[in-house]
Amino acid sequence: RLVAIIHLLPCLSCGISAKFLRMVHEMWLEVVQFGHALQLPRPTFESMKVMGNYIKDHAEPMTSLTDMTNERRLTTPEQTLGLEMARCMSTLLLAVPLLTPGDESKPASAAFISKCVESLVDPVC
Repeated sequence: RLVAIIHLLPCLSCGISAKFLRMVHEMWLEVVQFGHALQLPRPTFESMKVMGNYIKDHAEPMTSLTDMTNERRLTTPEQTLGLEMARCMSTLLLAVPLLTPGDESKPASAAFISKCVESLVDPVC
């Protein structure tokens, strides 16, 4: 259901998107920091990928805005949205090791982590 809801969201205003991303960041940060102690369910790759794609979809217009910064400065809401996008993406990347199945060997876990990171962040050539 979460996937369907997030795909239905249009590019929201900067303030609303920033608040949504702040809530997602706080949720994932709690899972990363206290998930084991609070016996929270482990995050899934699918949920991480959905949020990563949501951020990527909003990153495209933000990239266009930053390219135009020679002509105009980013507004405060635009700057806030960029900050929240970076904060949320870094928290998602922190959660990647939690996604690895505990029974896999070290090389298999490393390969899984690499695949997760590649799905969130496009490789830089």
